[in-house]
Amino acid sequence: MSFQSTSLQSTTPSLPQGIVASAAQAGIRARKSCLDLGLLLSDEARPAAALFTQNLLLGAHVPVCREHLQKSGGMVRAVLVNSGNANCSTGVQGLIDNRRIASALAELIGCPPHEVLYLSTGVIGARLPVEKILGALPELVGADGQRGIGAFAQAILTTDMVPKTAGLESALATMSVVMIACAASNQLSARMFATQPGRPAAILSTGSGSM
Repeated sequence: MSFQSTSLQSTTPSLPQGIVASAAQAGIRARKSCLDLGLLLSDEARPAAALFTQNLLLGAHVPVCREHLQKSGGMVRAVLVNSGNANCSTGVQGLIDNRRIASALAELIGCPPHEVLYLSTGVIGARLPVEKILGALPELVGADGQRGIGAFAQAILTTDMVPKTAGLESALATMSVVMIACAASNQLSARMFATQPGRPAAILSTGSGSM
């Protein structure tokens, strides 16, 4: 497979066809005016992969996402991310809360719960404000939420000063490939993706189309 051309976009890139991003203010973060809930939504289930932490201290989303990827055979319709609360060190209740929110989103978009990956980053040891998050889901899925990968990148910030996105588009011999990355450079999300603490972790959305 040979590359014909490659272009890198470091500002606010465009998402691949069939994938939309949105964000909302659920009131999770201390600053209530901040976007704190982001969604990547595909028009159909697509192949997905994840790299998980080797840390023994796990957020509730880690075992649930492992379980969902195994059940779905690696097919995902949606990635939901909240900032402001890591849902870590929350015991069995944290697992219940993660599954409840993922199931509620799955019902709204019309897919099985195991096709939803729900991730959390932020403060450790506090339970998720479940009702606030559930109340914000219709806005995320509907037309009222703020649209675009830039809004999504803003919603996953924790200690970051600015949102970080990048896009890469390459032309192969038979198709074009688009890759979009959003990074949150806080230790919690970095560990979640098995990177070194303090280095950026990324959620990637990829798509391809015939040329």
